[in-house]
Amino acid sequence: MRAAFALFALLGLAGRASGARRLWQDAGNATAAANALCTPLSIEEPVLAGMPIPPRGAGAARPSFVIILTDDQGWDDIGMHNPSYVNTPHLDAFIRQATMFDNFYVAAQCAQTRASLMTGRNHARVGVSGTNGGNDFTNVDEVTMGKFLADNGYRTGHFGKWHNSDVQGYESWNSGFHDGWNPTMQADGVSRYNGDYKVFGGPKDQAMTDLLLEFLATYGPGPEPTLAYFATNAIHVGREGSEAESSHQKKRFAPEEIRARYHNESRYAGISNDTLDAWAALEYIDGQIGRILDYVKAQPDGGANTYIMIASDNGSELRGDERDQAEKDIRMPSRMQGYKHFVYEGGIRNFLAVKGPGVAAGVVDSTPVDIIDILPTLADLAGLAPDASPHLPWEGVSFRNLLLPPSGDVSAAAVAGGSGRRGLALATDAQKDRYLFSLAPQCWDADAVPELGPDRQVLRPQPLLDYDTGGRVHAVFGKLVPGFPRPRGINGAGPGFEPCIAIRYKDYKWAGIAPSRIYQFDGESRVELACNELPEGADSSKALSVQFALAARDWFASVAAEPHSFTKPTYFLGLGGAAGKPQGRVTNMLAYGAHERTPKSIRLVSNGAKGFVNVGDRMCFKAKVVTAGKYKLSIFYTSSTAATFKLSFGPYASIADGSALSLTAVLPQQSAMSGLVMGYLNLSAPTPAGETHEACLELVELPPGASAAASAAPAGRNGPDLGVFRLFGNIRWILPRQRATAPAAAGLAPAGGGAAPASVVEERTARSVAGRAAVAVARPDGPPEAAGAAWVRRFVGKARGAAMWREFKRRGDWPDGQGVLESLYSPYSTEDIEDCEECQVKIA
Repeated sequence: MRAAFALFALLGLAGRASGARRLWQDAGNATAAANALCTPLSIEEPVLAGMPIPPRGAGAARPSFVIILTDDQGWDDIGMHNPSYVNTPHLDAFIRQATMFDNFYVAAQCAQTRASLMTGRNHARVGVSGTNGGNDFTNVDEVTMGKFLADNGYRTGHFGKWHNSDVQGYESWNSGFHDGWNPTMQADGVSRYNGDYKVFGGPKDQAMTDLLLEFLATYGPGPEPTLAYFATNAIHVGREGSEAESSHQKKRFAPEEIRARYHNESRYAGISNDTLDAWAALEYIDGQIGRILDYVKAQPDGGANTYIMIASDNGSELRGDERDQAEKDIRMPSRMQGYKHFVYEGGIRNFLAVKGPGVAAGVVDSTPVDIIDILPTLADLAGLAPDASPHLPWEGVSFRNLLLPPSGDVSAAAVAGGSGRRGLALATDAQKDRYLFSLAPQCWDADAVPELGPDRQVLRPQPLLDYDTGGRVHAVFGKLVPGFPRPRGINGAGPGFEPCIAIRYKDYKWAGIAPSRIYQFDGESRVELACNELPEGADSSKALSVQFALAARDWFASVAAEPHSFTKPTYFLGLGGAAGKPQGRVTNMLAYGAHERTPKSIRLVSNGAKGFVNVGDRMCFKAKVVTAGKYKLSIFYTSSTAATFKLSFGPYASIADGSALSLTAVLPQQSAMSGLVMGYLNLSAPTPAGETHEACLELVELPPGASAAASAAPAGRNGPDLGVFRLFGNIRWILPRQRATAPAAAGLAPAGGGAAPASVVEERTARSVAGRAAVAVARPDGPPEAAGAAWVRRFVGKARGAAMWREFKRRGDWPDGQGVLESLYSPYSTEDIEDCEECQVKIA
C-alpha cells in the first residue's frame, strides 16, 4: 500500500484554484507533498445553536421520518466542505441546525449501501455484493425498513432510485412500502408506481420530490405516522444526447440554466467538465432537498414530530480526468484517498445529518456510526422493540443516545467556548470500542457462482467462500486498485477476502490490501498516507495488526455463514396475476442471475452470460410460479452459431432425471441483440409454499463441426471467450391475459398444492437438425418496432408512443421485440458497466 500511495503522492499537484499542474521533481519534495496531503483544507467550524425543536413530550404520538439518500455525493460534495466551488445552501443550512456525524460510514457502492440501509444488516449478509451481475438483489426474505415500520402502524413511501433489483418481487412495493415510485435512469418522463407505469413531467428528481410532498400532504402530520424515503438519482450519471446519436453519452443531470453557469463563469475555468457537471447536479438536487425541508418546516407543527436524516450512498464518483490528482484535489479537498468503489476513506466516509425534536443544532459528533445503524435508530426513536416485527438479527445498533442527550442539556454535551464539536462525549463504551467493517467490491465478480449442496442451496463452507483463497477478482473494479491481486484463472485460487476488508476502530483504520495498512487519524485528517501510518515495526503496530486481522477473519466467517449471503435471485413468474396489467405478467429471467452454471464453459458477466461450448453445458435459475398459466418464452442473445437448446422447468429432481416439463428450440445465429420466441410452457399450478422450482437451459446439439471449433476456443479470464453465446441476456416469461386461471399465490408466498404435470405447446414445427426429430425454430415476436411502440402507447397514448419507444431504445439499450416491459431498466444497460468492454452489445 505504501508503494501505491507513493504513486499518488508523486502525482500530487499544487495550484488548486487554477488547476495548474506541477509534478514534484525529487523524492524529498514528494515526501513533503505527501505530508501536506495529510492536512486537509480547513472546513467550517461548527457552532452550537441550541435545540431548534423541543423534545417530544411524554405520551406524544410516534414520530414521522424523512430519509433522504443522495447518489454519489461524497463528503467533499457539500458547500461547507468545499466552499470555493460547491453550492448547496439548503443542505448547509440544514447541517447547521442539525447534529452531524463526521465518522459516518457507508458502503463503497450504491446498491450495497441501500441494502444495508433498508435491512440494518451488512449488505453481504442479505445477498448484495455488487451493483450488477446478479449481485444486487436483496433477498426477499429480509425485512426492510419499509416493512418493519409498516408492520407497526406507519404509512411508508419510497420515491426514487431503488437498486436492490429490477425484476418482479424485489421492488419497494413488494418490500414493505405502501407507495413505491421507481423512475427509469435512462430517460425522464416515466416511472413505475406499485408495479404500474405512470407518466410525469419534468426531471425525475423534481418529479419524485413533487410526489413525496403529495404523500406528506395526504398522510401527515396525522394519527398515522409516516416514513418517506427519498432516494435521488442525482448526482449519478444518466443518459443524455440528441435523438440522432447512436452511441450513449453519460452525464450528470442538471437543468441547463444551472449547468451553463458552471461551464461559463471564469472562476471555473480549467476545471474538468465532469467536475463542473457534478457541481451543477449538486446545486440542482440541493434545490429539491430545500423544497422538502421548507415543506416540513411550514407545517402547522413546524416539524415538531418529524426526524429528518440526510446522507449519501458512497464517496464521490470520479470520472475521466477527475481521477487525475490535480483534478481530484479540486473535487475532494479533504484529500482522502480513493473514491466510489474503494474502501479507502474517500469511498466510504460520508456525512450524516439529523434534525428533529430534541436534537441539538450545530453539533458535530465523532462517534463512529454506520449506515446499518439507521434502521435500529428509527425503531428506537419510534419506541419500537427490535423484535416488533420478526427479522434476522440487525448488525446495526441504535444511536438514539447521540441524538437525544439523557439530561436534555445540549451545552453539557459540547466543548466549552461555543464549539459544536462534541467528540465522543455521549458515546457509550460499546460505541467507542466498536469495529465498523467494510467489504469492497473487488473480491466478488458476476462469475463467482458458489457451489450448491444437495438441497440446492449455497454450500457452506466451500472453497469459493474461503477467507484466504476464495472469491473472484472483479473484472472491472479489480483493475482500479494499484497492486490488487491479479485474476488467477478459473482453476486457480482467488484473491481471498482480506484484501477487500477495511475496519475502522477508534482512531485507527485498517485496510487488508497490503502489509503496511494501519493508519491513525488525527483531527480532520482521514488520509491513508505514510504521514498517518503507524510505524511498521513498532510493537503496538504489530499487536494491532494481529487484532485487526483476527477481527476481519471472524467477521467474514459470520457473513459467509449467513443463509442469504452470496446467493443469486429467485425469479417470480406471474406475480401480477393473469388478469393484471401487462407489466405484472412478465418476468425477465436475467442470465447473470443463474445460481448454477457449467464452469469453464459458461461465464457470467455484469449484464449476461457467455459461452455454452459443449453439448450438455447448462445453467439453472431459481424460480417460483405465483400464477399458473401458459407462458410464452422469448430468449435474448447474440451468438456465433446456430444451436439447439432445451429449457426445462420444475423441481430440480425432475430436471435431473429428465421427467420435467421442457421445450426444445433451434436458436438461429444472430449478431445483434433481439428477442426470439422459443415456444410456450403450460405451468399448471403455483409452486407449493416453501418450495422453489428451477429453470435450466441446456445446450443439446450443435451444427456439424461447430462443437470442435467451440471446444477449441481459447479460455478467458474465468472461462470461455467464445462458444455459442457472445452474450446471452435473458429469458422473458410472459403470461398472456387470461379470463380464468388457477388461483394465484398471495404476494410472494405461492399458494400450496401439489405440482401438476404441465404440457409443452410448440408454436410451429420447423426443420429437423442433424437427423433429430423436428423442433421449433425460435422466431421474432412480431414486427421489430411495432411491439415496443404498442407497449408504450398503452400508457402514453398513440401520438407519443412510437417516439417515446425510440427514445427508450436509444437511451436504455432496449432491443426490438419488447411487447411488454417488466422493468424500465434494460438487462443490457445495468449500472457501472461502461468500463466493461466485454459487456458492450449491439442492440437490434
